Amino acid sequence: MLERVGLTDRCYYYPRQLSGGQTQCVAIARALVNEPEIIIADEPTGNLDTESSRLVMELLGEIHKSGNTIIFVTHNPELTRYATRVVYMQDGLIKHDEQTKLGEVGRYVSKFMYKVPTATEEDDLAGVSALMKIRPESTPSDSKIQKKARKQSAKRKAKRKAEA
Repeated sequence: MLERVGLTDRCYYYPRQLSGGQTQCVAIARALVNEPEIIIADEPTGNLDTESSRLVMELLGEIHKSGNTIIFVTHNPELTRYATRVVYMQDGLIKHDEQTKLGEVGRYVSKFMYKVPTATEEDDLAGVSALMKIRPESTPSDSKIQKKARKQSAKRKAKRKAEA
């Protein structure tokens, strides 16, 4: 099994002498010794760096290709790229269940994870006014941008009041 996980050269090492990724691979090898049909992995990449996480997930992918069923729990949406079915849970309830292609993040999580913020001129002006710490009283040196930002800010406040 150590050969299968690529650690034959570490068979005489103590656990404290192994990296986090190697320790995870040893745990996977230990789980495979009994040749289970199903492997349940709870956060198999928790506390690992990016490279070690990728190695562990590729190893689980190879195990899956050899016929084993892999169920893994993760809080990292990027790791769903290694799955063909993703079940999203929140507070112990299934929120969404979808089939995915290997290498792709599911549509459900993409809606929340990869939102592209759209900024408007109003947002830009609001940011400018916040950075310049505009006070409500007007001074003769107010620029056109400051006046416009103050005017639009007042409009937004009035709109919010009307909606409430």
